[in-house]
Amino acid sequence: MASKWLIAAGVSVLLGTGHASADDALQFSGTLGGGDIYYDAPDKHIGDWNANGSVLVSIGNPGFNLQADFDNDNLSASAHGGDFWSYGADAYWRDYAGAIGLNADAHAISNSIENGKGADFTNYGGFGQWYAAPEATLELKGGWMSGHYDGPYAGGGIVGYPLDSLALDLTADYAKADSQNTQLKDVGIFVEWLPLPEIPVSVGFGYTRTEIDGAVVPPFGDRDLDVWSVAIKAYFGGGGAGNTLRDYQRNGAVSYDSAPTALVQFGY
Repeated sequence: MASKWLIAAGVSVLLGTGHASADDALQFSGTLGGGDIYYDAPDKHIGDWNANGSVLVSIGNPGFNLQADFDNDNLSASAHGGDFWSYGADAYWRDYAGAIGLNADAHAISNSIENGKGADFTNYGGFGQWYAAPEATLELKGGWMSGHYDGPYAGGGIVGYPLDSLALDLTADYAKADSQNTQLKDVGIFVEWLPLPEIPVSVGFGYTRTEIDGAVVPPFGDRDLDVWSVAIKAYFGGGGAGNTLRDYQRNGAVSYDSAPTALVQFGY
């Protein structure tokens, strides 16, 4: 647990020092967040404390963007537990209409809750955002996983902004691990609220219904999960002129770009 907060603090310091450059078109921004996720299944209940962060370098707007991400989850279920890490990068183009780019992430879990073994895999693919209206952003992603899991993943969603300080994120994801004969399908909603524009810290609440078919560890097999989450996120730069939640999300780091994590935490 201590290691992830040390890394988070380091990212915070880095972001706090990078707001200007000799080239006015070069901008630094990012996010730092944490929260709790609770996975509720008929046969198992798993807690997940997590920390995450992103660092973004934007070369103009419109222009190219380079982003680095990390995520650390501490999983616990009864007497068992695991430490899950992911880290990766994005390269994408962003302009007034949206964003399109490539993503690659590496994932590792130190100790499977089910069988005491690790489960490392990578994913690589593409993603896109379309700013369809001031009140709506459409999102798509897809790609391939290799390693412990080997197969495709895809997803889509819409982010609505009924208020400048409020975002409603509706998503649907799919992943198939051919090597494990496992499929994941989920539908979720996440509500994010920025109480004070002058203090760029948001709070969020989410619910996801997840279905996993063909889980490989007997006797669990197929399972349906209710996934509940609470989160807090700090934005560093990227707020644009209005410093609204929409501004931070459309000018800052992207987040809907990788394979679903529930497949890692429940699919073996």
